[in-house]
Amino acid sequence: MTVDVSDRTAVRPTSAGFGLELPAGSTSWPVLLDRVDQLSARELEVFLRLGSGASNRAIAGRLGVTERTVKAHVAQVMAKLLVESRLQAGLVSLMFQLTFDDALPGVSTNCGHPAQGCRNRY
Repeated sequence: MTVDVSDRTAVRPTSAGFGLELPAGSTSWPVLLDRVDQLSARELEVFLRLGSGASNRAIAGRLGVTERTVKAHVAQVMAKLLVESRLQAGLVSLMFQLTFDDALPGVSTNCGHPAQGCRNRY
């Protein structure tokens, strides 16, 4: 699956605007967010869950795969995004979701919790 990230009319995140330090080698949030397009469908699912701080075990349980598989996907996500840590990947995920939440057809980031407006992402 390819996620179209060309429409950034809603929010344009900047490192200064959100007070977050960009990962090494990144020139701007838009450039970093464009790298998300390189992720496979499964890597995208893992990436979206990194933004909530979910553990490999939690992600594995949610996706029905092993922790080892999730660890491999996390490594691929980090390599494709050119980030140095899981935390940086999680921050990029959070920024991506804040920016493009409605641009993810077929990808549910809602936890399904019955509470109205619940935005927990697992």
